[in-house]
Amino acid sequence: SSGINAEYGGANIWQSIVDGSALSDPLLLNKFYGVCFADLKKYRYNYWFCFPAFVTPAVLVSQSTVGDTFSSEQKDKILNLGCQGVMFLDKELREVTEDGNKINEQNYLLLADPSTNTTHPGWPLRNIITMLSYHAKSELVVKVICLRENKVSNQRTIDHSLYLEIRIQPIQSDMPKVVGWERNAKGKLASKFVDLSASMDPAKISESSVNLNLKLMRWRLLPQLNLEILQKLKVLVLGSGTLGCNVARCLLGWGVKNITMLDNGKVSYSNPVRQSLFNFDDCGKNKADVAALRIKQINPSAVATGVTLSIPMPGHPVSKLEEDRVKSEVEKLEELISDADVVFLLTDTRESRWLPTLMTAEKHKICINSALGF
Repeated sequence: SSGINAEYGGANIWQSIVDGSALSDPLLLNKFYGVCFADLKKYRYNYWFCFPAFVTPAVLVSQSTVGDTFSSEQKDKILNLGCQGVMFLDKELREVTEDGNKINEQNYLLLADPSTNTTHPGWPLRNIITMLSYHAKSELVVKVICLRENKVSNQRTIDHSLYLEIRIQPIQSDMPKVVGWERNAKGKLASKFVDLSASMDPAKISESSVNLNLKLMRWRLLPQLNLEILQKLKVLVLGSGTLGCNVARCLLGWGVKNITMLDNGKVSYSNPVRQSLFNFDDCGKNKADVAALRIKQINPSAVATGVTLSIPMPGHPVSKLEEDRVKSEVEKLEELISDADVVFLLTDTRESRWLPTLMTAEKHKICINSALGF
């Protein structure tokens, strides 16, 4: 399809050359085409541009720079013309507007050159040369000024612009070969890819803003703080009540992203006014699951998990019917503590902290114990 599209674009340009409209308005030679596939949900884009350009026989007679070819007075004349596209100039560097007088060996072709290559002009020159070759009555040498304006010491200059002399031959009426599809970074004729999620996805913008705030906090309060270590920590919060909710939010504020919330209760009607991760609509739902959901809503880049689990306590007898369940709960708790880097003991009773304390000590985990009311 790339060949068909390039030929289609070239045919439109060729028509403007044949009917003479491009000679009056050379910008008609600078058409381009683009193909794009957009994944709007993930802000990822595949795109491919075609800049149709004719392959026309031409011979480069000489090449130099404007600074080496023209006088200061001539350069000022060229600069003051304010060329934004293509202009034809006579030998006195005055603009030629009559189409019949433009193609003349005494004239100059002035082109606002988009190329930054120090030795090669941009692709628009190809189509202009093709147009001149079509309308030329005989062989002639075209004098081309590839205008590249720059500032040196706050002064406008065109000294580095290219000056070319190109010999062209009249061409036949058939349209020349057309090229123009861009190559990708690997040099292949294929589409390019850009991922704009970091600059357009609200979740990415939020993550960037949070990271910036953390860097400011470190700069003002604790310069030696290693934010990368905090971001990589796996934290297990035992208890999703008043303490658990506030500790979880505090952890988010310091850049901790991997948080597991554990609780065996449900949100009661008295909880939302004291426990900051819940609201009225959550009443009756599992605390741990709702807390994990709220964490992800607060910071979409967080990895939050809710675990509904009872912690076996000393002094609480276990019947035969409950033995398998209790053993399973102990194994699950041990697994969670083994996987965590830091464990917060924030449950309501001393008894419920006993077993997790033993496990964290045995596994040499950081254990932070906090309580309210006793």
